[in-house]
Amino acid sequence: MLLLSTVLRFRPAAHAALGAASCGLLLLGCFSGDVTIGAVCADASDCGPAQQCRHELCGRCGNGEHEAGELCYSDPVEVADAPAIAMFRIADLDRDGRDEVVVVDEAGTLRHLSAQGGVLGSRTITTPSPVTTLALGDGDGDGEGDIVAASGTLVTVLAADDQGDFSPIFGLDVGHVIAEATVVPRLEQAATLGFVDDVGALHVIDLVEGAVARHIDVGTQVHVGPAVDFDDDENLDLAVVDERQNRLAIVTGGSWDGFTRLDVGRGPTAVVAYDRDRDGRLDFMTLDRFGRTVTLVSAAADRGLRALDSLALGTAPIAATAFDADLDGEPDVFVGTDVGVEFWRGEAGRNPESVMFATGGVQSIGVGRFGPLPVLELVTLADGRLRRQAVNP
Repeated sequence: MLLLSTVLRFRPAAHAALGAASCGLLLLGCFSGDVTIGAVCADASDCGPAQQCRHELCGRCGNGEHEAGELCYSDPVEVADAPAIAMFRIADLDRDGRDEVVVVDEAGTLRHLSAQGGVLGSRTITTPSPVTTLALGDGDGDGEGDIVAASGTLVTVLAADDQGDFSPIFGLDVGHVIAEATVVPRLEQAATLGFVDDVGALHVIDLVEGAVARHIDVGTQVHVGPAVDFDDDENLDLAVVDERQNRLAIVTGGSWDGFTRLDVGRGPTAVVAYDRDRDGRLDFMTLDRFGRTVTLVSAAADRGLRALDSLALGTAPIAATAFDADLDGEPDVFVGTDVGVEFWRGEAGRNPESVMFATGGVQSIGVGRFGPLPVLELVTLADGRLRRQAVNP
């Protein structure tokens, strides 16, 4: 789920949540009286009216209704300061320990959402043209988080000033229509952008003046995933899936001419990275549309990939994330489909049968920390609206 590599000098939310959840909250026993954040309850009756408990047997704490398999979260809070949203990304761009949300609305307007009290306040970011997709990362090599916005074939790197306002610092025409993109940071250098064009071909291009995009022949209908430190060298690598050939591939960073491949489920449309076994090395899960599965993949120290398990779903997976939701030290998996969000509880390297965490179709899922406490919130996008859901301290 999260980029834990020390190569990155700002913290992407999707890769910092495991550490925040496992280290920041104590697993306390339930007791009557004061609120206990992150408490683990022995059974549903331990959830008192003044407590906020997380456990596979607890429902909405204090309301007297507890269904097997539910986690105890606060009611969803809609992010009301943004119009209808087409996509979002989460990261701690300013390295203050709190995550921010960058969204593109349906008109192609870019907006930056940051914590202001108990809400996420929205600021509009001016771009040369309507944005069609975006990625977050250190685009200019200064160690700070930037926004990389794409508009057709044009890429714009936007950096924040001392007041936190983002403005364009660099632009480049990559010569291909950009459908998906990922920033691959490099120490003290401008980043490389990995992107997929509108016909499903993978390209890389350095974010410097005069750079030319290079086609990477890794598949025929590719979807680009996160930048990861797979082979323990000085360069980050790129995880991708090939929907047509049913494969996960790691493309070697720097040279971009080495591949490690593994067959996964049918029709993978996305790949998510997270530390499944807590060994400090990122593992993967692929969202297999036609197979209606999520394939869990282990990344080994010998630079190999191994399929561990497959989560079977009733409908196609659309989005997924992972973090330690029940505070037992094991990462759990949340999978969004067109009928709801399924929660797969992690138990010592395996995932038992899922339970329904929320009903209603979702387009995208993320996780972030938006307050002073190390409490994580699940963020979902459905019908153009963002919703936050977390333990209520």
